[in-house]
Amino acid sequence: MSKDKIMSNEDICKSDYENRILTQTDLYEIFPFGKTKVRALIASGSLPLIKIGKDYITSWNVLEDWIRDNIGKEIYL
Repeated sequence: MSKDKIMSNEDICKSDYENRILTQTDLYEIFPFGKTKVRALIASGSLPLIKIGKDYITSWNVLEDWIRDNIGKEIYL
């Protein structure tokens, strides 16, 4: 019998993101609201992003820290 841990779909999805750079398109998939609101968050400067030309990038860990730091806060757009 194998003693390997069986990963849930959530674990697999999270591990896919954890080890790579996230793009604006990834943010559309991660956040539970529409593209318009993601774009507004980006434009407001609220999200921890790096702008490269017209593109924005971040990492899963940085984004996760930002979410933790903002729990209970209201962000006005």
